[in-house]
Amino acid sequence: MMTIDGQSLGLKILLTNDDGFRAPGITAMRKVLIENGHKVTLVAPLGNQSGSSAKLTISGTLNCQEYEDRVWSVDGSPADAVSLAIHQIMTLDLPDLVISGVNSGQNLGSDINISGTVGAVVFARRLGIPGIAVSVGFDPKESNVKPKRYPGTYAAFKPAAQFIAELIDELQDSREELELLLPGRIVLNVNYPPLNSEKIRGVRLVKISRKGGFIISYQKTDMSGQIVPRLEIATHDDSPGVTDLKLFLEGYITLSALDGSWSVGQDSYSLMAERLKSIIK
Repeated sequence: MMTIDGQSLGLKILLTNDDGFRAPGITAMRKVLIENGHKVTLVAPLGNQSGSSAKLTISGTLNCQEYEDRVWSVDGSPADAVSLAIHQIMTLDLPDLVISGVNSGQNLGSDINISGTVGAVVFARRLGIPGIAVSVGFDPKESNVKPKRYPGTYAAFKPAAQFIAELIDELQDSREELELLLPGRIVLNVNYPPLNSEKIRGVRLVKISRKGGFIISYQKTDMSGQIVPRLEIATHDDSPGVTDLKLFLEGYITLSALDGSWSVGQDSYSLMAERLKSIIK
């Protein structure tokens, strides 16, 4: 924990996820952050909201319950949880940082577009608050392990949370006075392999893959019109260059800087202007 003149510089952190407020990953993260001197308020979905991206409830009602001091559930999406935290629960004590996770399963490459874990921090950034999404991946070889699938993922929750605590310290040490923890409109997406700490090969800041960490397929059933979606774990990446998916599969912790504005660069505008020049007046 960063200190000045012996005084702790713990952050006010809003903690959320898309697996549910009692999920083991978020429980591990909360414990580590508190042990590292941060003031943590947990506001997360009541149940699993995986794949919800930055979905926001704009009609009907939301049920928000406090279970213990600074631990809340919201029967909505991760973005709902962040929005309620900022606009209702933490109005007098706004967070310095939003952390989403630790998520069960990787959020790599193009999958970030549908990830509720990533969607939570993208929504937080729209509200002006820096965010870090963090996930521990699945090892496909552990898909049928009994009594509980993916034991490597569960074992990595605590080390992943400890890595995030170290990452926060580094961001605090490297920022200028009064500067936000992350510059500009950037949010960080962190993926931690389901490996023992001694097998982690390193940490890399890398661009996202064109592929995702999961492949979706659909299977018909005997019932007319009924289709079952199935997720398979990606085991390779044929995208050009070095990507988050490639390095993750090689055993690296990957960090990707995302721009939550959904804007494109000037080159893309120039290309579209050329294509549409006959109708642009």
